[in-house]
Amino acid sequence: MPEEPLFSVVIATREAAEVLPGALDSLHDQTWRDFELIIIDGASRDATLRIAQEQGSRLGPLRLTLVSEPDAGIYDAFNKGLARARGRYIAFLGADDRYLPGALAAVAAAIGPEEDEAPDAVAGAYNVVDAQGHRARKLPRPEFTHQRLPRSMPTNHQALFLRTEVVRQAGGFDPSYRIAGDYELFLRLLPLKLRWCFIDEALVDFQLGATSYALCATAREYRDAKVAVGESPLGADLTYVRNLIAALLARGLRR
Repeated sequence: MPEEPLFSVVIATREAAEVLPGALDSLHDQTWRDFELIIIDGASRDATLRIAQEQGSRLGPLRLTLVSEPDAGIYDAFNKGLARARGRYIAFLGADDRYLPGALAAVAAAIGPEEDEAPDAVAGAYNVVDAQGHRARKLPRPEFTHQRLPRSMPTNHQALFLRTEVVRQAGGFDPSYRIAGDYELFLRLLPLKLRWCFIDEALVDFQLGATSYALCATAREYRDAKVAVGESPLGADLTYVRNLIAALLARGLRR
C-alpha cells in the first residue's frame, strides 16, 4: 500500500462485539484495496478489541490502526481517527454499518486519476435498514449543497467521502454533539465551496438505530447546529418543528 492511501476509513466502536464483524467483513471484501482502516474503540469491556485485532489484521499490518481508550462520544472518536488519517479522502463508518460490494471502487472511479480535477467530496446513495431487515434506498441530494443553510445533509455520512485536508481545515467534528455532529460539520464545510460529485450507486447499508433515530434529540441538535453557524433562533426553531413533524410522519408510514 502507498504511503498515502486513497481512503482512510474510520470506525468508532464501543461494546460493538456483536456487530463489528459485519463491518470488517464488508471492508475485507472490497475490490479496491488502496485504503487504511482506523478503529477508535472507547475502552470496550466486551470482545470488541479482540475482534478488531483479529479481523482487522486480515487487511494487513500496514492497513490497520487500532486505538482503545476512553473517549467523549462518537464525534470525539471520529476526531481521533481524523488526526491519524493518512488517506487523501476520509470516510466514517458505524460499527453496525456495511459497505456494499464495490463501494470503494465506485468512489475511486468518481474521483478519477487526475488530482487537479478530483472532487473534494463524493456523496453516494445508501440503504436504510430497519430492525426487521427492510431496506429503503436513498439517493444523494445535490440541491442541499447549493443552499446557505440546508435542512439536511446531501447524504448520510456513511456514504460521504471527503478530502481529509478539507475536514481538518474545517476543524473536524464538534464533540459536544451526540447525534448531529455530522450535520454541523457539513454546515461548516459549505462556505469552503467544495467541488462535489454525486453518484446514485448505493455504497452502504445504514442500520437505523436508537441513537440516530431519537427523533426529538436529533431535531433539537439540527436546530442547535443551525444557530451555531448563524441562523436566527426563530428560523432554527421553525426548522426544528418541521424536521420533527417530518420524522414523526415517516415513522408512522413505516408502521
